[in-house]
Amino acid sequence: MGARVWPRVLAFAAPPVLLWTWLLTPSLQPSPRQISGAISQSTACFVVCESVVQVADLKLSCGFDVLGLPSPCPSRTLLSGTAQATYAPLPTLSGLLGRSATSGVLLELRTDQKVVYRRSVRSHVLASVYQGWGFHAVYWPLVGLIIWRWPNSRFSRRVQWANSR
Repeated sequence: MGARVWPRVLAFAAPPVLLWTWLLTPSLQPSPRQISGAISQSTACFVVCESVVQVADLKLSCGFDVLGLPSPCPSRTLLSGTAQATYAPLPTLSGLLGRSATSGVLLELRTDQKVVYRRSVRSHVLASVYQGWGFHAVYWPLVGLIIWRWPNSRFSRRVQWANSR
């Protein structure tokens, strides 16, 4: 049974890890694009609905998710007026399927030469690694595999709280 478990764990965990590794490499990141126009609050829906920023006709998410779920934007970005936005069209699963609710991830938002929001591609990707579903897609299969394969290891006892009284 052990020989069949490893390929399943790797098949489940590999896509998010490969995408994150690709996006964390600066030379392989998609080039940022700029747009200016009227800014407004909009709603983007893909599994869940969230408030996102709309600049001209583009809906921009304020966080990156491998699935393509829209991330809510902070209230300071949900303004009205005109703005210049820099965004990155990061690849997502929903984007590959043609079902993406947003056009990209907001990197910088300026209104009247004042920076309202700024975040790099790297920080978006790292936040996705540690806060998104992808972290759990990689972490828990590996934890389960370690507990199953080495039930008396120090890590296994620690995760199972065997040492607690």
